[in-house]
Amino acid sequence: MFKLAVATSVAAVAGLVVGALPASATPPTGYGFDNVPNVVVGGGSDTTYPAMLNLTKLYMQSAISGCPHVTAIGSTLNDCSDSSPNPQPNTNLGDYDGDTFTQANPVGSSAGVASLNGAPNSSTSYVGAVRPTNYTCPGTSTVITTTGANVDFARSSRAPKTSSGNSVCTTNELDSDTFWGFAQDGVQVIALTSTRGADLQGVGGSSLTPDQLFNIWNCTGGSGAGGQMIWSDLVPSLLGTPRGDALVVPWGMNSSSGTFATFQTFIQNNASGVPTGWSPDGQACDRKLQSGLFPLENDIKNIVNDPTTLSTDPASADNPDNWLWWGSFGAMSAFPYLSNYTRAGSPTIPTIATPSPVNGILPSTSGIIANTYPIGRTLYHVTLKPYADCPKTGTACDFPGHVGPLITGTTHDLNVTGATNGVRGAVREFTRFLCRASTAQHGLNPYTGNNNFNEITSAINTAGFTVVPASLRTSGSRCDVLS
Repeated sequence: MFKLAVATSVAAVAGLVVGALPASATPPTGYGFDNVPNVVVGGGSDTTYPAMLNLTKLYMQSAISGCPHVTAIGSTLNDCSDSSPNPQPNTNLGDYDGDTFTQANPVGSSAGVASLNGAPNSSTSYVGAVRPTNYTCPGTSTVITTTGANVDFARSSRAPKTSSGNSVCTTNELDSDTFWGFAQDGVQVIALTSTRGADLQGVGGSSLTPDQLFNIWNCTGGSGAGGQMIWSDLVPSLLGTPRGDALVVPWGMNSSSGTFATFQTFIQNNASGVPTGWSPDGQACDRKLQSGLFPLENDIKNIVNDPTTLSTDPASADNPDNWLWWGSFGAMSAFPYLSNYTRAGSPTIPTIATPSPVNGILPSTSGIIANTYPIGRTLYHVTLKPYADCPKTGTACDFPGHVGPLITGTTHDLNVTGATNGVRGAVREFTRFLCRASTAQHGLNPYTGNNNFNEITSAINTAGFTVVPASLRTSGSRCDVLS
């Protein structure tokens, strides 16, 4: 009953926002503003969730210095008020309309992209969003309309899929979407105890290779029963010991996550003998939760709390000492409660996500920003092309060749093409805010007095990630833009 009441209230609020009448003053030209505050919902990735919360918060803070808002109680409360000059200057270089951005609960990158695109069919719905997907596939007359509500932009910790993608326009997600890479991360292979971490990092261990990772999650190539890997296959110095004879227990992961896709792609591209369509979730030894589902990737409490009891038996599959997993280096470094947890009860076994070397390299902030860690990945904000896209020369993004509106003097804004009003225009302007190339293209945060270019860097770092390495950025932008 309570949920129904809340849903009814949200629908009513959404109706009021959509139905608000724009003020008569003209908003800044060349942008997606329309003098009407809108409610915009993003969703998808678990990995990027904290970072995007930080970034949309920064964007909404800039609304304080945007259009003057109606404060008189009545039908236009919070609307942009009529004022002059006409058109208005874009002095805050942020959330001029005062649009509200919210981040829906994480369900995984691929699921978020699917919701954005209304894929795989019209019944797709992301509970917690407020609008159906409704757009025309670029360059076609195909109209995508869903019966349920879906997100207005997606969070993704994986790169776009150019085949078998979560889009109904084509199987290439870049035919309908633009992926705006705003941060960089690494996927770490995780031992769940510090002793196993020391084994894999120490003199007696050996660096994990793509072939070993394939064999671990493929349940083959090892000295254990049925060819499953045992720990002495990875750490030769443990040969003949109880800990060395124990089977490696690989955990699977939610296959909608971008972290899953990044790990899967790394093995597919770098290990030998990987079958087409191979999945690190698809074999008998790839462990699931007792519910039959695979866990979300960046919180070890998901798996530590799952067995009825934990074990200290060196040979037990319920001993975390035998588990291997994978997850975000950035997220699990920034938030220790995701990676360092001791389950209550008996026995008490401290569990801590300890990274393992891959090809001889441990994940680190310096290695990720230098793009030298083997399983690095870019994190993306994803938009439908009619909402927000890069200007192009031919088929290539070309920001320097197509400058945006003049800010002051000879300084032009970043040119993000797309919608000119409503929720779609709001998505366009948040995207521009996220990817502007310099302090000259940003205003000051009205709460801190700091330039928003630097505030964005801080928000990305606080969530455990680095900015996109300079070598990967699209010229004229701070983002790695794929369109």
